[in-house]
Amino acid sequence: MGARDEAPVTMPVNACRHCVIPEIDHFQRWTEAAGWHGWKAPTQAQIKARMLARRANRIMRKAGAR
Repeated sequence: MGARDEAPVTMPVNACRHCVIPEIDHFQRWTEAAGWHGWKAPTQAQIKARMLARRANRIMRKAGAR
């Protein structure tokens, strides 16, 4: 297995704020916190955290490839 296969999976930046499912695959979902819900845009804080997690994973993959 290469470093790419071992890297942690990050969620899509634009995934639902409640259940982390991308908008295109969402339809109606149920979660304990939100109940039945349609896709809801993530908050700006969620988007930023997801982008930073992606960047950290990319840096870790590059460092592991050396």
